[in-house]
Amino acid sequence: MLEGSELFAKQPHLVDRCHAFEAGLFMMGYDLRSLVPDGYTIQVPPKSNYRVRRMARAT
Repeated sequence: MLEGSELFAKQPHLVDRCHAFEAGLFMMGYDLRSLVPDGYTIQVPPKSNYRVRRMARAT
């Protein structure tokens, strides 16, 4: 879809263009996997684990 279009043409790599396109769809409530047959069988890459600091409780 993006290979033959000018959408997000300033992005250097197709993966970056896909990410920008998906972000736009997400803002409208869509997921790229919903655009292809059996798209929800595609695994979602794992999210990075970020350390979360817990704030000390005020006593």
